[in-house]
Amino acid sequence: MAATLGLIALGATSLDVAVERMGLGWQRLHNTVYVVSALALIHYLLSPGIFSDQYLTCGMFFWLMSWRLLARRRLGR
Repeated sequence: MAATLGLIALGATSLDVAVERMGLGWQRLHNTVYVVSALALIHYLLSPGIFSDQYLTCGMFFWLMSWRLLARRRLGR
């Protein structure tokens, strides 16, 4: 439920008007997408049954987050 509420807040503040009104708070809110995505993936992994797409989705998320971390630290291309 926390992930769903977080995604609703992110979607509601994605409009240009909201970005202008929120100023720097917008970037802080939109950085929470990483936490919200991790919560959603944990929920997905804990769902009953074992499906290959659960692991594929989680693997892609962790690969992309690693890529972002390396890009921020200027260690990769």
